[in-house]
Amino acid sequence: MLEAPSGVAVDRERNIVLVGLTESTDFPVHRAAQADLGGGFDAFVTRISAAGDRLISSTFLGGLAQDVAADVAVDAAGNAYVVGVTDSYDFPTLGAFQPSSPDRPISDDGFVVRYSPAGDLVYSTLLGGSENDYALALAVRADGAAIVAGQTRSLDFPVRRAWQARPAEGPGALRGEAFLTELEPDGSDLAFSTYFGGEQEDMATSLALDGSG
Repeated sequence: MLEAPSGVAVDRERNIVLVGLTESTDFPVHRAAQADLGGGFDAFVTRISAAGDRLISSTFLGGLAQDVAADVAVDAAGNAYVVGVTDSYDFPTLGAFQPSSPDRPISDDGFVVRYSPAGDLVYSTLLGGSENDYALALAVRADGAAIVAGQTRSLDFPVRRAWQARPAEGPGALRGEAFLTELEPDGSDLAFSTYFGGEQEDMATSLALDGSG
């Protein structure tokens, strides 16, 4: 069956955190927050020892439809943060800013998930509006706040303290606008969220933080 890695990070103990997608029902799991394939293909989140000789944790992530992990980052305490895209109406959420989609099961949504160093699910939230939304990149501040970038086609994408509160194209179908969103450290609310783009297609695919966050 298909497995496709899409992101990798290394924690302070040099353990490897790998994310991607799988459609294998027998994908190796250990200390899994989700022990079984949800359906279609799921994201996976796997932490491997620095020597590469054992699984620290490994889990499926997804619901009955298609779920894809796009990027992963690890904070100083070893927590792993994962972003991606889901079209599963039953995508698992916990302590979420956005526990459900405005327009499921028709459109895709971004997601942001945090796991503890041991592989326990800390929070899981959707991020999106009524149309397709793609969480593609993230970075994590020292206080544990996840900053996420990607693309949205939703006129009702959630904004907060926005530099650009509306898509540049105005009313009507949205061609595709980049977004930048910061979650509070516990994932339960937005610190800020903004559109970022012009009248044509815009997409954010990478993100980095400087020393001041």
